[in-house]
Amino acid sequence: MVELARKHDLSVTTLYNWKAKYANQTGMSKSNKWTPEKKLEAIIQTASMNENELGEFLRKNGLHSSDLDQWKKESMSGLRAPGRAKKEHSLKCLPG
Repeated sequence: MVELARKHDLSVTTLYNWKAKYANQTGMSKSNKWTPEKKLEAIIQTASMNENELGEFLRKNGLHSSDLDQWKKESMSGLRAPGRAKKEHSLKCLPG
């Protein structure tokens, strides 16, 4: 926290006050409360965002970039083909 304060020319007390005031807002969503549909929507929405826009989106929604990364992995694993289907034994045609 001290390094961050120095970097941005702020007092450490200010940073701690901001953290206390804004870090645990009740309006912030938790990543585990997101439906699969909302997760996919967030992935699509954030795909073309620059770093600043993404940071704002994450803060606004109470998320971390690791949440989006995990959701992407989960989505991709659901899209992967399970592998080659095994051939079923075919019925032999009877002469007729």
